[in-house]
Amino acid sequence: MSDITNPLICGLSSGKAKISRDERASNNNEPSSEDSKGPTKRVKISDGLATVPKIEPNETFAGTLKIFLEAEVAGDFQLTPWVDKIMKVVKGKKKLEAKKEVFTTEEDNTIRSIFNVIWKRGEGEKEDSVDILTPGEYAAMWNSAKTNASEENPLIPTFLRRCLQRKRLVENGTVLTCAAALLLELSSAIEDFCQLVRGMYRDKFDCCVIVENYETQLDILSDEFVADESDEMGSIFEWVNGPGKEVDNTRVNYALSIGGESGSGKTHAALHCINLLEGKRKGDGLEYLNIYIKLAGGLEYEIPVSCVRVYYGEGTDEGKAATHVIEKYNLRTARAVDNQMKDKATDENDLSTLRRLRVCLCFDFLCKEIQRITGCLSLWGSEKFKRVHIILDEAAVCPWVYRSVNQIYKDEMYIPSLFSQKTGFGEYFAVICCSTANETLFENLLSTQGLFYPVIMCPCDAVYTKILSSE
Repeated sequence: MSDITNPLICGLSSGKAKISRDERASNNNEPSSEDSKGPTKRVKISDGLATVPKIEPNETFAGTLKIFLEAEVAGDFQLTPWVDKIMKVVKGKKKLEAKKEVFTTEEDNTIRSIFNVIWKRGEGEKEDSVDILTPGEYAAMWNSAKTNASEENPLIPTFLRRCLQRKRLVENGTVLTCAAALLLELSSAIEDFCQLVRGMYRDKFDCCVIVENYETQLDILSDEFVADESDEMGSIFEWVNGPGKEVDNTRVNYALSIGGESGSGKTHAALHCINLLEGKRKGDGLEYLNIYIKLAGGLEYEIPVSCVRVYYGEGTDEGKAATHVIEKYNLRTARAVDNQMKDKATDENDLSTLRRLRVCLCFDFLCKEIQRITGCLSLWGSEKFKRVHIILDEAAVCPWVYRSVNQIYKDEMYIPSLFSQKTGFGEYFAVICCSTANETLFENLLSTQGLFYPVIMCPCDAVYTKILSSE
C-alpha cells in the first residue's frame, strides 16, 4: 500500500464477494448484506473538475474525410487543423510503421473514395481500377518518398503517384496534402492515442476518462463517492487488488459485475475502482484510464465483411470454420451469433467457433466505440496506461455484450486479452459491468456457469435524491 493515504479507501474492511455457485447455495438461508444494511455514510470528495475542450469535426479524421469527399477539387480547398497536425507529425518522424497487417473492407472502400478524388482520369479510364495495398506497403512508400524527396521528386506528389500506381494526379496541392494525411492515418501509426487521451484527465476521478458526453453522462457522478465500511465496497476493493490464487485463470480476474437499484451508487463505484488500487497515489491519475460506454437495449452490431480476414487471417482453419458457421446459420449480426449459441438445434461442434466469433465481434464493437468517441483511429501510444478499466453501463440490456465480456478464460480469447494483443495503449485491462440487476439476473445472463464476481450495492438515499434532482 502507498504511504500516502487514499481518501477513497479510508475505513474499508475486507469483504467477500459471492463468487462460487456452491458457496452461494450454502448461504441461501442467511440474510444478505443488502437486507441487513441501510444506506451507508458517504464521504464527499471536493476536487475540482478539469475542463476538456470540445473536439470539433475538422479536428478529427472522420470530419476531415467528410470535408475532403465533398470538396470541389478545382476550388479553393482549405486544410483542416487535423491535417496540419498529422503532416507535422509524419514529417518529423524518421520512419513510419504500419499500424496493422490488413485493412478492413470499410477501410478499403475509404481508400478507394480518396483515390477517386485525386485521380485525374483520362477518357476511358474507369473508377476503382487501382489495387488497394497493405498498410505496410503504404508506410514503406512514404518512407521511400521522404528519403528520396527532391525538387524534381516532391514528397507528397511522389508518394501519392506510387499509391495510385503511377496514375495522374489532380493539380491542387492542398487536396493532395489532405489525401496524403488521410492515407497515412489509415495505414500508419501516427497519432499517439495515449497522448490524446491524457488530455481527457478528470480531477474528480483522478484518472483519464473516455466518455461520449461528460456533462450528460458522468457529471452527476463526480460530486461524491461511496467510501464506507460495507461488505460491497470491501468486495470491490478485493476484486481490484486481485481475488486470490484460488481463482487464477478465471473471468473473476478480469470481469466484475456491479448491480443494484437506481441510486445505489453502482456506476459511481465502478468509475472509482481505479482509486481503490493498492499502490496508486493521489495524483497518479495520468497513468490510469476509465473507458465509459453506456449500452442501449436491442443493440445490433452487423458482422463486418472483413471480420474473418482481420481476426483469423487468410486461409486459416479457424477462419474457414468461422466463415462456415456464418454461412451455415445465415448470421448477420453479433446478436444473431449469440442467439444461435442458445438454439438447441445448433451443432455442438460449432459452439466453440461461435463463441470465438462473438468475442471478436464484441472486441471490434468496443474498439470502434472508443475510436468514435475520441475521434482517433489509432489505438496505440508511446507511453501506455498502467491500468485500463472498460466500464459498460446498463450491461444487462445488451446480453450478447455481457456474455462476451464474461467469456471463460480460454486460449487468450477474452476481451482484456484481445485488447492486450491487438491494441497498444494499456498494460492491464479489466471490464466492469454495471446494471440495475441482482445477482440472479447476472448469473442467468452468463452463457457458461462457474466462478464469477457479482457485487450488489445497497440503496443510497443521497445518490438517489441527486439523480432525481437532475432530471
